[in-house]
Amino acid sequence: MATVYSLPDSSPKPLNSYLSAISSNFIILSVFSYFIGILYAVKVSLNNGDFSYFSYKITQFHINYMDFGFARRGAIGTVLHPLIDGFSGNIDYEYLFIISFDFALFIAVVWVAHRVLSAMESDRPSFSFWTRLALLIAPAGFMQFSYDVARYDHANYLILFLALWLAAWGRPYWAGVAMAAGVLVHEAMFFYGLPVLVVLALLRAAPRREIALSLVPAVAAMALIALFGNIDADLAVVLGPDRAGGAEAWQRVVLEPASHLGFSDYALLAFYVGVPCYFLLRFARANGFSLPVFAGQLLFVCALFLLGVDYFRWAHLLFVSAVTTTAAILIANRKAALPATGGFERLVLALYVLPLGPIGVREPLPYVERIWNEVVMRLL
Repeated sequence: MATVYSLPDSSPKPLNSYLSAISSNFIILSVFSYFIGILYAVKVSLNNGDFSYFSYKITQFHINYMDFGFARRGAIGTVLHPLIDGFSGNIDYEYLFIISFDFALFIAVVWVAHRVLSAMESDRPSFSFWTRLALLIAPAGFMQFSYDVARYDHANYLILFLALWLAAWGRPYWAGVAMAAGVLVHEAMFFYGLPVLVVLALLRAAPRREIALSLVPAVAAMALIALFGNIDADLAVVLGPDRAGGAEAWQRVVLEPASHLGFSDYALLAFYVGVPCYFLLRFARANGFSLPVFAGQLLFVCALFLLGVDYFRWAHLLFVSAVTTTAAILIANRKAALPATGGFERLVLALYVLPLGPIGVREPLPYVERIWNEVVMRLL
């Protein structure tokens, strides 16, 4: 998980040497991690001779406010509409653009993460080391970013960073406006991003009126999406079948819990959800922070499990929310303590960052499953 704790004092030199190697090559290693995550999609596309593997994602780039009115997830499509329209219907160019757009977002996220973690290396070396390691090789890290390529969540990570920066510089209401923009990009931001701002505001004892007013834009945006965000038009007719692969996202009911998972799936889910929750709460307790506040944040993120079937994507978003919260607190409060971990806790962290490929979207650890089915089972 993102909340990483101090290693024993007896091992600072190995830690510092590993940290230096990872830090100095972090951007290059991040690109390598991105390549691993997108590798299966590239393989399928080369085998098929087209980009149909990404057909679910291309739909959202065509949803905009001019053609569909106030439709949820229409903000980016509205901004990019002139550019998308400029491809004159060439779908291959559109696919190349959305993949390139996603990679540009990724590089921006990597740059921000690198700057933040570099600023913490001198006094928080273990946090910086383990967080970099988790981002690079953990299933919930950068490999998931590229496995789920062209997801609007990736743009919202940058909006979340912007909102936190605005709040840190005493602009809580502008931070609320940024959060509202994120909700218009993708409504999941309301559940994993907004609670981070609330937790930080409560920790700095901001006036309740200030907190309430800063939440108004995002709450209003979410209410509008809930009431008017779906699209009645048949997107297969309007956009054409090649661009309507993700049309069902605008025709869903509110509650959509998953019913396709087995016992082993839920066991993996419990692990990848439970680890960030445990360490974030442990961090809060060690610093005397209000446990109900942090538990409320985690429960708010977990509300996503009732609203959609992308259970392992939600586990990834929980990781993002937890690591962002922890890093923001450590930057804002230099006195915040990182409690030492015991042997069992370090084993759990090691298992969490075990490089098993991306965590997946609706199914867990898709690379492990494919290797098992295509390699191991053929040898048995």
